[in-house]
Amino acid sequence: MDHLGVGEDVLREYLTHGDSELLANVIYMTCRLSRTSWVPISAPPSLSKFDIRDTLPEVQHEFCSV
Repeated sequence: MDHLGVGEDVLREYLTHGDSELLANVIYMTCRLSRTSWVPISAPPSLSKFDIRDTLPEVQHEFCSV
């Protein structure tokens, strides 16, 4: 919750909507990496099974803005 900057109620909503929590963490990590010297990394295998269609619209919009 702390690193995502969300409250417990928002985190619960993420957890009940498919991959919303995973997408929120991808957004967080992308923002953190963009502030450091870029080091290429491999995507974890779980990311290849990621389904953005089953995430909250507000998290999708945040991802698009990043």
